[in-house]
Amino acid sequence: MKTLNRTTISAAIVLSVVIIFGVGISFLVRERRASETAVRETFRTAATELADNLALHVKIEDTASINRALANSYVAKAASFINVSANDGRTLFYLPEGSHPQPVASCRAELGHAVINYNGAAIGQIDFCYRLPAAVSSAGIAVILGTYVVSSILLALLLLGLVRFNNLQIADFLDWLNAIELSNPRCPRVPPSSIKDENMKSLCSKVSNILEQLGRLTTIELESQRARMLSDLSAQVAHDIRSPLAVLEAASAEMSGIPEDQRIMIRRAASHMRDIANSLLSRYVVATAGVAGGEGPLDSAANHLRGPALLSGLVEMLVSEKRLQFRGRSHLTIETSLDEHSYGLFALVEPTEFKRLLSNLINNAVEALPASGGRVDLDLATRDGHALISVRDNGKGIAPDVLAKLGARGQSHGKPGGSGLGLAHAREYAEQWGGRLDIESAAGQGTRVTVALPLAAPPAWFVPELEFAPGRVVVILDDDTSIHQVWNSRVDSLCPGERSIELVHVFNPDDLRLWIAGNESAAAGALYLLDYQLLGYDETGLDLAESLRLGEKAILVTNAHDEPGVAERCEELGMGLIPKNIAPFVSMRVSKAAGLDPELFDAVLIDDDELVHKLWQGAAQSNEKKLRVFAQTADFLTVIDSIDRRSPIYLDSRIGESVRGEVFARDLHARGFA
Repeated sequence: MKTLNRTTISAAIVLSVVIIFGVGISFLVRERRASETAVRETFRTAATELADNLALHVKIEDTASINRALANSYVAKAASFINVSANDGRTLFYLPEGSHPQPVASCRAELGHAVINYNGAAIGQIDFCYRLPAAVSSAGIAVILGTYVVSSILLALLLLGLVRFNNLQIADFLDWLNAIELSNPRCPRVPPSSIKDENMKSLCSKVSNILEQLGRLTTIELESQRARMLSDLSAQVAHDIRSPLAVLEAASAEMSGIPEDQRIMIRRAASHMRDIANSLLSRYVVATAGVAGGEGPLDSAANHLRGPALLSGLVEMLVSEKRLQFRGRSHLTIETSLDEHSYGLFALVEPTEFKRLLSNLINNAVEALPASGGRVDLDLATRDGHALISVRDNGKGIAPDVLAKLGARGQSHGKPGGSGLGLAHAREYAEQWGGRLDIESAAGQGTRVTVALPLAAPPAWFVPELEFAPGRVVVILDDDTSIHQVWNSRVDSLCPGERSIELVHVFNPDDLRLWIAGNESAAAGALYLLDYQLLGYDETGLDLAESLRLGEKAILVTNAHDEPGVAERCEELGMGLIPKNIAPFVSMRVSKAAGLDPELFDAVLIDDDELVHKLWQGAAQSNEKKLRVFAQTADFLTVIDSIDRRSPIYLDSRIGESVRGEVFARDLHARGFA
């Protein structure tokens, strides 16, 4: 083919420059439109939510409440002015304050509206004015610079006379440039193979490299914009949810007609909702900051541990929540086997993530059971310096070929549409905490998932054992009468016959102060078991311990042990802390000075039913038999050395909610009981 003359080459290169500039301008226009669309959508969503929040306030024309709601809204923070008006045209509120309501026609930017509906009828309208982004993003700047560089290269090659095009190469080159879309990552950017000229190949290679860099910048910019929008939305959600949660928690503290365990459940639910909101916020803040740094949510959560967590408390708490969650499933049993051996196990975990991990494992176990029902057991044990938390079901089991793949992201079993994220999440966090996750299963027999975590040293507030000197006074402050009955039963089992420990029961701070004032001598040497939250009083058990200077003589017994600041304040005051939900497993004993010699009984009964105790005691008295009764296995173990090994032991099959009599019988046999 004939070589083109210089005029034709010049015209082709000028045309190429124009096309390149056209591509750059096209990208900038598309980027600007995408950014404007995102801003409009953000304002539309925020304005709709604001209209829903204002509905009741506008209905009753409560301007003070409208003011508070507007002040904290995303729309108010970003708009240049806002008018809130009723259906009859009256302006109920406007921002900025101190000015006059702005006419809609005065908006020189973007004008937005949102209708306020109450019970399905429009009662007012929000008008607001906001500006669309005008700044050029980093990707836009890169496009301009790239266009300038490519154009400079082309013009330089033209002036130096280094370019020799033929008709086909020009057509291919122009078609290639014209087909490129910077905003489309799938668009081919490799130059056509028909270009043979070495100078042209070099030019195409440089252009391809520039376009590749521009494509990467575009992707990063779009991801950054999305992360910023999600972060803003997350912050707004976290802010808006805190006020109703605070009201819920305050109301639960004053619900005198609701039993304490239900009030605690309400507080835990509110706390869990706050954890979810905070987790959402922290994850997207990390995502925004980590676009360049690479840190992810898992790294962030693992680096913010509060300290050693008491595993038995977390397990018992979660099992209670799961029983409530699945109470509608007939013939489904969820049990936990906690005892004095598992009571004091600590590990360095983040409590919220640990409960989420365990919750996913329990959900998986429940889903593996047939519709007719089944059983899920949670065990907490220790071996080789590790705490072992096992979730076991008696479901259909998992085939060996499927079992080998579980625990990886995207691998699921038995759940249509399952992503496998639950097990993957559990394994990742177990390994992040220095442990591991193991899965054992057999088809038709069920599955056991075990999380092994390194044991951690107990914190200073932990009470491993309650040791009482003979004759010591123990003062119990709790507004729940059932808690007083629990302590009575435990001390009765510890001290059969005549008590060597005196219990004093008080139900509010006023009673405690009166007793101390009237019993100065006994109060000086007493042990105080204090509840944290006391119905009808702002003063907590910690406040009482501090004001009365009880210090090391006091132990906080509460289900609020995991609330922020409670354990830390116990350490500051020198107090111990016992989670109330696992208080039945705390080892108790009378000091050796009591001189308890092994004693032979005709029968020893371990049963948590008080009526059974009375029946046995009546029968023993009628037949002149020597009987001793215990409500919990932990009570028996505290005085085990005072009981002759020849004494026959009678056990209930189910003692409380966590101990099986058959298992405990094997332990007693190993200790020498017949």
